[in-house]
Amino acid sequence: MLEKRWALLQAALQPGTREDLLHEIGLLKTGFVMGYVDDLSAAAEAIAYLEAIEELPTWAVALARRNFLKGCARINWNRAFCPNPTQVGDECKAILSQYRKELSDLSHILKAEVVEETSADARARVVQHWEKNVRPSMAGPDGIAPVLSPAAKLAELQARANDPPVVAEGLAKNLAEYKAK
Repeated sequence: MLEKRWALLQAALQPGTREDLLHEIGLLKTGFVMGYVDDLSAAAEAIAYLEAIEELPTWAVALARRNFLKGCARINWNRAFCPNPTQVGDECKAILSQYRKELSDLSHILKAEVVEETSADARARVVQHWEKNVRPSMAGPDGIAPVLSPAAKLAELQARANDPPVVAEGLAKNLAEYKAK
């Protein structure tokens, strides 16, 4: 089942054809009021758009086009003007990000080594490694805090309230030390 989803994502993320991509850009450009552009400038502009989106699937470019025309694009842009090639590419990449992440996650899962049986000693070593090396690195402002029971959370909060850290050099390191002086 995971292999099937991976294959579907791989197929869906294939680049569109040059003709299909140009068609989507043409539809986007016609949705905005523009002045006269000579043929040479129009061709150069088409090349610029193609360079920005040439490795993207047509469906993502079509969705980005609809987002711009409806005024609900995920990126910031001046709605008075047609989005430039970079903005179109950025909108497409924003659309594709969740699918690319899912594909990456599935790739890691499908490449993982499957262990048939694990001894109690091996499991204990993994848990010990987790507790010693992995779990402490997860706590922090940007990490995932370890899961604590409600009682442990309350005890941690009470400990912080009774013993706030002081970071200024030369001062007491905690409230208890300060009160003892």
